[in-house]
Parts: sequence; C-alpha cells; structure tokens
Amino acid sequence: MYGKTFNFMHVYDLVSKSVKWTDENRKNKEVSGHSSKRNKTSVSGEYTSSGGDVSVTEERSEIRPTRRDAAKKAQARKGKGQMSENDYSRTMSMAKNIEETRAMSASRLADIKEQEIEERLICADVSRMIPLQRKLHQKKLEEIAAKRGINIDDFSE
Repeated sequence: MYGKTFNFMHVYDLVSKSVKWTDENRKNKEVSGHSSKRNKTSVSGEYTSSGGDVSVTEERSEIRPTRRDAAKKAQARKGKGQMSENDYSRTMSMAKNIEETRAMSASRLADIKEQEIEERLICADVSRMIPLQRKLHQKKLEEIAAKRGINIDDFSE
C-alpha cells in the first residue's frame, strides 16, 4: 500500500468534512465513554456501551409500540371477554347512540314516504274519479291542509 497513489482522494475530501468523521465527534465519544456498539445487559432492556465501563447504562428514549403477538398475550393474561367498567360503559353508550340514530332514520324515512303520498294526492287528476272518490279525495286534501296550516277555503273557486 505504501508508495502507491490513493485513487479515492475526492471521496476522502467529502467524507472528512462530515460531522461523523470530525475529530471533535471522536473526542466527545472518548470523553463520555460511549461507543457505537451496545450490549444488552438485563431483561429490563437496558444497554451498556462496550467500549467503556460496564456500569454506565443508556436508557432507551424511544417508546416502541407493542407487537401484535405481545398484545394478544397481554390480552389473554388480562382475561378473555372481561371488560373494564369504563370499556363497558363506553360500549353501552355507543350502542345507545346507534339505536337512537336508527330510530331517527326510520322516523325520517316514514316522514318522507308520507310526504310523497301527500304530494301524489295533491297532484291527482280528479276528472277521472267517481263522485265518492272525489269526496274522499277532498277530505284527504283538507286533512293535509290542516296539517300544514293552510286554509283550504282561501283556494276555493
């Protein structure tokens, strides 16, 4: 290797200026006793640095989400089918809201159907009706007008 030219000098120039490879970064690691390698030392998940004193531990700062299998096992330990009182009340509240929404929807649907029937009665062709049908039609129109707060005598000829 000695006596040969270094072919990657342009790469060295770029890398030597990056933070990872500066002398200050190396000095900070040596002073703190930490290295980039970590070894697990206990069941609790604490780590120690391999380059320094074994008693120096790093605490994990990130909280990792529970894995699927671990969550299933925790649920099994908690008890199958058992709900806390808060979960039960929340579930019952949601069920009540769903029932109220269904009842309101059914009521709205019935109102819409009733309005459609009333509109058909209002627009019905009386010229083809027999006299009995005309009287029944007139009674229904009066009921609809009263329900809507309309005086039918104002529209009579």
